[in-house]
Amino acid sequence: MVQDNNPKYKLDNNENKQIGQKLKSRRKFLKMTQANLASKIGCTFQQIQKYESGINNISLNVLLKLCEVLKCNPNYFFSNFGLSDSISNNNCDNDMKTNMQLDNTELQIILRLRQINSNNIKNSIVNLLQNIIDLQHQ
Repeated sequence: MVQDNNPKYKLDNNENKQIGQKLKSRRKFLKMTQANLASKIGCTFQQIQKYESGINNISLNVLLKLCEVLKCNPNYFFSNFGLSDSISNNNCDNDMKTNMQLDNTELQIILRLRQINSNNIKNSIVNLLQNIIDLQHQ
């Protein structure tokens, strides 16, 4: 297994525990067992235990699978880390943001958009998407 040793992207144990608690809470809310969740994302129930206890980091691929199975978006897991500030500043209802069911492509777009530092570039992308939508309706 390749490990990313870049400290910029490492989460400390408290952050892993917070993510794990959210994972456990969402799983229980959906009345899923650890074994059931594990089979749906292709891992062991022991791995789910490690995620929920904060022992192991969750990779991007696993996060996307978890979001799909648990019917939530990545913002749900990271809302305590300031990563949702740009989303929380818009006019969307908080429940809609947390419970929005996104497919894998939509999740990837959001995660990649967050990697862009320039608001001008982000706004250009949003405008491009709006232009494409407008063209579809002509």
